Amino acid sequence: LQVGAQVLRHVVLVAGDALEVELGHVVKQRAGLAEQEVLGVDAGRSKTAYALVSARGALRAIHVGPSVDYLAEGLGVAETRLLEGIQATLAEESLSPAEIEFAFVGLPAYGEDGATTARLAALPAALLERARYRCGNDMVCSWAGSLACADGISVIAGTGSMAYGEFVPGIHSVVVERRSREAIEATVRAGILEQSTVDMMDAAGLADRV
Repeated sequence: LQVGAQVLRHVVLVAGDALEVELGHVVKQRAGLAEQEVLGVDAGRSKTAYALVSARGALRAIHVGPSVDYLAEGLGVAETRLLEGIQATLAEESLSPAEIEFAFVGLPAYGEDGATTARLAALPAALLERARYRCGNDMVCSWAGSLACADGISVIAGTGSMAYGEFVPGIHSVVVERRSREAIEATVRAGILEQSTVDMMDAAGLADRV
């Protein structure tokens, strides 16, 4: 649990920085709270870890709940379990959702299917204000916790094997290639669809994920 809490501490702090950039929102200037609290959620396919951390980085509460995997359980069950887990975590410090300054929720398969991204992003909305939380792939939790948000790649070999890395802000992958960029861009590789095929799929209403 201590390791998991440290992972989530990095996640919520880096997510708070991202919110400041994206929304122009300065957490420390918000009036009315003596000590701002941030919430981190790392939802796995076997269990889900929750951590409540003060804006100064002090761990306030941890909670472990069941899986929040919509692929296995369905969106309805995933939403119910997530909300119950958030409520249980806040209850340990007798806090209301309104007292959470920011939350980052890492969800399995988030962003991997464009048809479900908006629905997944709305899962915490019944408790948390949309402007003060952000959802992302649970691999972000792994990267932030294992590397303390530094440049690098995190590799997980658990329920599934995955790798995720970040380098400078805005670059989420690096390709190492001996050939020139022009040569790579001119090379037709397996899996590329010709424009005529895309047009046909679009006309048939089958191009939503192309």
